[in-house]
Amino acid sequence: MLALIMAGGRGTRLGSNEKPLALLNGRPLISYVIDAFFGYEVLVATSENTPYTRNWCRAQGTEVVCSEGEGYCEDLFTIVREIEEKAPLFTVSSDLPTVSGALIGEVRSSFGCSGQESCSVWTPVSVYDRLGLRKPDSYNIGHVKAVASGLNIIDGRIIDRVQTELQYLSKEQDFLVNLNTPEEHAALERWLHDRENPPKNILSGPVRNDKSMKGQ
Repeated sequence: MLALIMAGGRGTRLGSNEKPLALLNGRPLISYVIDAFFGYEVLVATSENTPYTRNWCRAQGTEVVCSEGEGYCEDLFTIVREIEEKAPLFTVSSDLPTVSGALIGEVRSSFGCSGQESCSVWTPVSVYDRLGLRKPDSYNIGHVKAVASGLNIIDGRIIDRVQTELQYLSKEQDFLVNLNTPEEHAALERWLHDRENPPKNILSGPVRNDKSMKGQ
């Protein structure tokens, strides 16, 4: 299955020359997304705004296509038409570093069983509360306030019409957050650091039962 990663943004809000190459814990944002789609056919869409991203991807052996830089949706639909993809494909923004292979697999499985033509993935607003971040515009997904994550599945065969849609609500622990601002960058750096460096259990090992001691 194809995964089309959109990487043509300038990253002005983040204060970065090229958003896909902005570093998070020492790694480019886009590297997290590419790694999450291990085993998929990955195609990265760059633009004249992101020439260094294009060079970086080629150096990593990742296939690249050049877009016109007219806007996220405009470029996405144009590319899908140009490559003549005639099957469902993942589309994702390059600023979603917390996306994981496990979540991608769950979304693909749910979509496959849904009978729908497309799938959008949503993040509960409670994730933004837990990270102490300002909430973007939210919508009701079922009974939960949620934010569009930028991870989707569309059907390339019917790109020119509205597609029926499965709305998939990710779990809180997925922490599926787009990185657009310095505040979000700092919050996700803390989250990644804590995930990779969990606190040690100072009570590990045998624990003495004081009640069994003599005189108790």
